[in-house]
Amino acid sequence: MSLFAVENAELLALVPGLAEELDTHFTELRAFLLEQHNEDGTHITDDPTTDVASASVAYVTVGNTSSLSAERALVGTANEIDITDGGANGNVSVGLANEPNVATALTLGGVAGSATAARVFTKKVTGIGDNTATDVLTVTVPNANHAATIRLLFLSSNGGSDAFESSRTATGAVVVARVTGLNAVATAATLTHEAIATVAAGATHTLAYGVSAISGAVGAVNTFTVQVTINDSGNTASNQVVVFAEVLNAEASGITVA
Repeated sequence: MSLFAVENAELLALVPGLAEELDTHFTELRAFLLEQHNEDGTHITDDPTTDVASASVAYVTVGNTSSLSAERALVGTANEIDITDGGANGNVSVGLANEPNVATALTLGGVAGSATAARVFTKKVTGIGDNTATDVLTVTVPNANHAATIRLLFLSSNGGSDAFESSRTATGAVVVARVTGLNAVATAATLTHEAIATVAAGATHTLAYGVSAISGAVGAVNTFTVQVTINDSGNTASNQVVVFAEVLNAEASGITVA
């Protein structure tokens, strides 16, 4: 019996059969309403066509979803960017890895070549001949006012039959100045913090560095190279050096190193 019939039992009793008839109508009405609504009164749409986003939109999702045809999954980069999914009703957290491992050059304080930005990277050069100045870095200086410096950490070792019998380290620096319409000037500082480690009865070597002449016209981009010379006493022609370089610019559109 419906709630209406219970609350109005005395009145309905005056008309025989009325209570049963009203219950039937209430039951039919409820069934009709539930064809278009949920129990809580919200509207049911069997096949929505409005206010529904297309499955082909380029969504950014935490993971790939089979029901979407053009989504882009948000993923991190190993040893660089961590992405943590907090789950349903949670947060997606993005952060730097505890120990970032950047495969290419890392720029701090702006993009490469921008004012006050510092760019750091490593480069390995092999097959260096005995006592031969060899290009290890190429520096590009735009035609503009510039003040810049390149801090260098060298690690050299001999090759051939004397491979890795000695390792040498040293630090250096190159300072660069340029005024618009004039050629750049580059000066290499004296090597410091020099040290060599040599195995018992092993071959030694020396390490020197410098800069090449400036290339390019006064009104154009200038370039020069940082060169390394390894003297292994003429024994081999396959020496190597690894250089860690840090480039610091004072002005925008500054020097770049490769």
